[in-house]
Amino acid sequence: NLREEIEIVFASGVSSVSKEKISISEEAFSSVISWIVDPLRETLTSAIDEGDAADVTTRVGAKYREWRNNDLKIALNDALCATYSQGVLAGAPKGSVMQWVVEKAGQCVDCDDNALEPTKANEAFPTGQTYAPAHSGCRCVIAVK
Repeated sequence: NLREEIEIVFASGVSSVSKEKISISEEAFSSVISWIVDPLRETLTSAIDEGDAADVTTRVGAKYREWRNNDLKIALNDALCATYSQGVLAGAPKGSVMQWVVEKAGQCVDCDDNALEPTKANEAFPTGQTYAPAHSGCRCVIAVK
């Protein structure tokens, strides 16, 4: 069950900064799920929009299979990375300053910029994100400074 896995990863994020037991909010859960649903929606929308109506079912099926075989694993990893970061934010003591920790320096300009400026919890890092990941495939994390 995906919800159970998300709750476990969220609790791991919380426990990395706090001894409190905090459950994932519905808002945070929806935000995490969007890492999976949004790319799939974009893929299927493009399949519907291109070509003629006669073969839309074939196009949608093909795009879905392609997404499932190639992009689903990335989307799930993105969602779990976001879940962990949401847990860190939820467990961070009030007034905490967060540090963006890059997976590998020089790999992404946005991530490198975020790492330069510690930011108060729940406020946006320099490039607009309040938590990692910054983009699909990003494996950065946030930590209490």
